[in-house]
Amino acid sequence: MTRTRFDHFPCSIAQTLNVIEDQWAWLIIRDIRMGNRRFTGLQQTLGISKKVLTARLNVLHQHGLIELIETGNPRGGYRLTQKGQELMGVMQMMISWGDKWLYGGSGPITFTHTCGKTSHAKVVCDQCGEEILPGSMQVHPSDQMPEAEQKNWFRYFEVAET
Repeated sequence: MTRTRFDHFPCSIAQTLNVIEDQWAWLIIRDIRMGNRRFTGLQQTLGISKKVLTARLNVLHQHGLIELIETGNPRGGYRLTQKGQELMGVMQMMISWGDKWLYGGSGPITFTHTCGKTSHAKVVCDQCGEEILPGSMQVHPSDQMPEAEQKNWFRYFEVAET
């Protein structure tokens, strides 16, 4: 089955979806981050076929999200690169959303910050530090958006507050 590609969309979300292709990739990244670093461990805990796991690991490796490491085991293991680590904010937000909307406020795992307190993710403005809430941001094209796409933007999209 051919995957849908979003190469033609001038959008960071679409381009990220080209790299993190499906649900398996997110779960593999999650497990590696939480310490499940070996192929057999990933296969067993995720219940994923060897073929699919191999394919997803190869894609994550090709995009520089994971790297192979020596573990004392002849087969080695995996760890997240800096690029992969930086997806943790996205994953934290996904967990917070799922905890709130799918688990009634408390999900199956918790995160403890180095301060010793249970922590939940929230998005803050990198300029002023205030939390970004619905309605506190406006979305508009940047100079990076091709001119033709900007014309479509102004034709079809309202300047929306997010």
